[in-house]
Amino acid sequence: MTPATNSLPVFHTLISEKFFLDKVEPAIQALGWQPVAPDWEQAILPQIAANPGLGVVLDLEEDTVDMLVLIKELQENHQTAAIPILGYSSHEREDLIEAATAAGITVVQRSIFAANLVRVLMELVGYDPIADRNGGAS
Repeated sequence: MTPATNSLPVFHTLISEKFFLDKVEPAIQALGWQPVAPDWEQAILPQIAANPGLGVVLDLEEDTVDMLVLIKELQENHQTAAIPILGYSSHEREDLIEAATAAGITVVQRSIFAANLVRVLMELVGYDPIADRNGGAS
């Protein structure tokens, strides 16, 4: 797991595909958050439960972990149940999109995710930079 190294809010990135990870991590950093990637060789749930953070973004098509099983585990664990989860997938994987949506997470198509990354992440956690800058008043 990429350790949390400072006091910035943590945002978990369950993405092993370098192309997308190289886009997601800078977007998370630009929002003032710290991207934290898991140690893929270890169980993922305990890593997230140790520091739940603001949210989780995951590649539903990840082949190292069954993300649908992990989503269920995250939702059933008292330390991680409240964490908002964003999953993305190719539009061709309707079965995966439907299953993840039925599980109650936010799901976007890969192309929409890539094109609107910062907005999608802000909406997931309810972040409003204008309200934040004005002390919470919009």
